[in-house]
Amino acid sequence: MRLHREALELVHGRPFAGSLDSRFFEWVSAEQLEHTIIATVVDTAEELASLALEAGDVELALWAVKRGLEIDPVREELYRIWMHALGAGPDPVLLTGVLDRLCTALQDHIDPTQEPSPESQAVYRAYVASDDLCR
Repeated sequence: MRLHREALELVHGRPFAGSLDSRFFEWVSAEQLEHTIIATVVDTAEELASLALEAGDVELALWAVKRGLEIDPVREELYRIWMHALGAGPDPVLLTGVLDRLCTALQDHIDPTQEPSPESQAVYRAYVASDDLCR
């Protein structure tokens, strides 16, 4: 977990943010390098969040989730970990805010009618007795 955290601490924003419009960076787009870096960073955040949650370190899990969502705001697995982390705490009502943020991210970045996956819905319902999903 220490190495995962140290790796994530090196990341500051999206790779090549604001630079891809330059002719100098055409090779980055051509090689799909930006997507490869994003996937690696977010996979690392997801793995750290999962490991931290299993170890009972909710604070570290939430930190890793935040770092991952800064890079990829629609990574649904991170939202599920986030809901599990909050669901274990004293106020599971906070999960509604997480679900709302997930719904907004999916609808803004993928499709206006997109809903969370059945897996995410099941995690939400495991902690909150409600059928209100994306409002």
